[in-house]
Amino acid sequence: MYFEELEKVLDDVRARLEDADDLDVPMEEIRRPFVVLSTDATTKVLRNKAKEALKAHEMEMAAMANDSGDEDEKALTGEEEEEEDDEE
Repeated sequence: MYFEELEKVLDDVRARLEDADDLDVPMEEIRRPFVVLSTDATTKVLRNKAKEALKAHEMEMAAMANDSGDEDEKALTGEEEEEEDDEE
């Protein structure tokens, strides 16, 4: 899918940058064609495909946010250390 391939390219670019924060990607601009297609496409099939692509991307972004949030929360509460102690 488009967004998955885009993320691979962005990951490659981030790996080459010294500071990944230097990479400012305007995701709203990148998503805009899919948003327009999801409402204004001439065929229902194309509208549905655009909606599916947007929904899949939103779910992936939410999952990534949850994953990074869980790791941050564990670091703040020290849960990670407790888990390691339980394994021993």
